[in-house]
Amino acid sequence: MFRLDRRKALWQIVGPMRLLLAASFAVVICLGSFGQSANAEQSFSATQAILSSGLHLFAPVSINGAKRTWWLIDTGAPGSLIAPSLQKKLSLPTPPPQTRSQVNISGKNYPVVVAQSVDFNGAQIGPGYMAVAPLDVVEKERTNALSGGFEKGGLIGMNFLLKRGALINYKTYQIFLSLRSSALPLSICEPTRAQNSGAQSPRVQRD
Repeated sequence: MFRLDRRKALWQIVGPMRLLLAASFAVVICLGSFGQSANAEQSFSATQAILSSGLHLFAPVSINGAKRTWWLIDTGAPGSLIAPSLQKKLSLPTPPPQTRSQVNISGKNYPVVVAQSVDFNGAQIGPGYMAVAPLDVVEKERTNALSGGFEKGGLIGMNFLLKRGALINYKTYQIFLSLRSSALPLSICEPTRAQNSGAQSPRVQRD
């Protein structure tokens, strides 16, 4: 399970052993354009996640057009989970007969369902499979970042995150996803004078 560790790199490209070290800021990350949400001119979406009491990142996700709920972002999980309570409301279908319909987690078998639409602040990362499994540990999590409810829908793992080349900013708790492909429009830019003097903001390269 992914936990925020402030000793880690500031930026993480979600993928096997692909960390961008930000200690010296000899190079910085550039994105095609920058903003809180996707629009017609952007090639990526930026989602503001929140930090929980257990130092986990949660992001708002909509499944099949339903009301958004908060999902744990787990870069250490190969697959994704949906809470049984949410599955009961959505009635997501099971996979075709030729596809594995169960998954084993910690010695127990859980049914698998198919989400046709998984909306991550404008970035469509569906369709995909999810195991219907209880999230007892996650349900105990709390946050001071929200004034309203903190309804948890499940766990987003690598099977969805890799589809859109997810990049996580540990400092701002933002998650970037490509809108058009499996890779973000990243490039290496020369550091600005402010960055050389110790500022920790990524330079933005606009289209």
